Amino acid sequence: ERLGAERLPSFPSMNAFLSLLVSKEMATARLRLPDGGRLVARRGRLGWENRESRTPHFSYTLAMPGEVELPELGLRLRIRRAPVEPWMFQGDRWRVGFEAEADRATVRSRRPGDRMRPLGAPGSRKLKAILIDRQIPAEARDRLPLLVVEGELAWIPGVALGERLALRGRV
Repeated sequence: ERLGAERLPSFPSMNAFLSLLVSKEMATARLRLPDGGRLVARRGRLGWENRESRTPHFSYTLAMPGEVELPELGLRLRIRRAPVEPWMFQGDRWRVGFEAEADRATVRSRRPGDRMRPLGAPGSRKLKAILIDRQIPAEARDRLPLLVVEGELAWIPGVALGERLALRGRV
């Protein structure tokens, strides 16, 4: 009741949370509550996340070239055709150059089972594993717009570009 929940978490869940709090190796500890909220301890600070704080799932289809508003994120995504330029071969958090013949793309939030073959990787990987490896905080993962082209996860801004859509030519 003191946690703001009608029911308390189970003893094993509470015990695991407390163990993480005292562990020197773990920077973040989370305790899910039965009502969907979470108690989060990160770098010595204790915070509260309720289920309403999560970004709602979204999915938008746009013509290429074109643009789409993402009100859930407060962003606008613009896709345009352009000649190959040097910046396209350098990592950039908010823009990317890619090759695609498609005339439509989808921008959406993540879904269970999402997979991607990141540029330079030997094979397909689970999106969750990619985000963990790139140290994207759990609370930020639902706020990432995913670009899907021709049914394939093509780009995660600031995280990875899909192998199949990578630029092959040089400037």
